[in-house]
Amino acid sequence: MSSSLKYQEQSQSVRYFKYELYHQIPIREPWCGILQLNHQQTLLFAAGAMRILIFQFKNTLKPLFQIREESQAISNIFTKQNSNQVFVGNCQGNIKIFQTIGINNTKIQIKIKAHKKSITSFVMSKDASLLITCSLDGQIKFWTFEDSFSYKQTINSHEGGVCKISLNQSENQIISCGKQKFIFIIEQSSFNKRWFISQKIELESYGYGICFISENLFAFQSTQNQDILFIYQRQKGTQLYNQIKDFQLNYNSQYCLFIQQFIAQKSLLISKKGNFIIVKEETNIQLLENSAVEFDIIDVYGSVSDDGEYLISCDDQSKVISIRKYKMI
Repeated sequence: MSSSLKYQEQSQSVRYFKYELYHQIPIREPWCGILQLNHQQTLLFAAGAMRILIFQFKNTLKPLFQIREESQAISNIFTKQNSNQVFVGNCQGNIKIFQTIGINNTKIQIKIKAHKKSITSFVMSKDASLLITCSLDGQIKFWTFEDSFSYKQTINSHEGGVCKISLNQSENQIISCGKQKFIFIIEQSSFNKRWFISQKIELESYGYGICFISENLFAFQSTQNQDILFIYQRQKGTQLYNQIKDFQLNYNSQYCLFIQQFIAQKSLLISKKGNFIIVKEETNIQLLENSAVEFDIIDVYGSVSDDGEYLISCDDQSKVISIRKYKMI
């Protein structure tokens, strides 16, 4: 089923939208927990344990081909903006960069041992010159990506592993969460361009979901309080982040594992639990409305396209990939 949400426009009128189911395709994978639509919205990459299914995306999904991983499970997929390159991380810490050729072939451009353990997140600068990776080995690594792919710097942060990183709009600040009860604020020096930890925020519980909402504002979800969204803001005087608000989310008993992300053009924050939250930032942040898509299956994995137009989901029982489209009502 799809869920309706309030949407606040500049005219201050309240309207509603929903994610409406409009296409499904069966798959044979026993598990498909990574779903990534490329930026051009022409290809969908769906990763199971040891292979990536590639679909042509044009109103409906059409199976094209698959990429098999040799020995280690796939842990993350990232598609480069305005490019046909695909970054694949696995549980052994390897990165493979594929180039899609036409609609029915790929070739490996680069293969590198980047981390000691599973790669959990990729972030890239707007001009694609900087790639940032993090891993369950507790490290955040910086790579230059211009004419060639080369290592630049390592930040040792969360001892138990880094789960998620997010880059701010100015691309001079990173936030990270992991399997320790801390959030790290990492900044780039204006003097030597090196990255350093500028703040360590103590938490009651660790978490997997974190992302910037604006230049100096971010949202965090912990594992202990999954139905609460914590908001942190950078203070003008101290330049340190403090928690300023927490919002109660609509309870969702399903096990949903979505990529936490913020869709700026729709003021839409997608939580780890599959909540869709309308956020309006004026002097202080306001949460106008939140809801969650209700699924008939308990275990659901999903992501939303960069522009918020498509919601892609998969689950362990029905073995179908579902596409829902954003619709004003």
